[in-house]
Amino acid sequence: MNIFSLSESKRTPEIIFNLETGELIFNGNSTPEDVNLFYAPLLSWIEINKALITNDIKVLSVQINLMYFNSATLKFLVSLLKYLISLKSSDSLLIIWSYDAEDEDMIETAKDISKVLSIPIKLVVKE
Repeated sequence: MNIFSLSESKRTPEIIFNLETGELIFNGNSTPEDVNLFYAPLLSWIEINKALITNDIKVLSVQINLMYFNSATLKFLVSLLKYLISLKSSDSLLIIWSYDAEDEDMIETAKDISKVLSIPIKLVVKE
């Protein structure tokens, strides 16, 4: 199966990872009670498909379209991005961070992650 998909709920985001298009997309809010439990299936799927991600995807696009997330999700996202950087060179990993124009905290968070990981993050205003 070349697509991982989880449906959005009130507290958890929609997640789509399509190996054909090389896109990993997060949409919605992320405030699950147990971040590790919620994201475990995604991590397992990435591990199963690690060779394909590393060798067959030219550029992996990670699109973060989260309206709100808690600190545990932030920690998870940083860990996930670090892991993806270990699979792909920073040149073949494109991180696109969508935010509301008035949400200065979201902009600062993306900039902080970019500094911590030493990888550019493309900031895009939600329409």
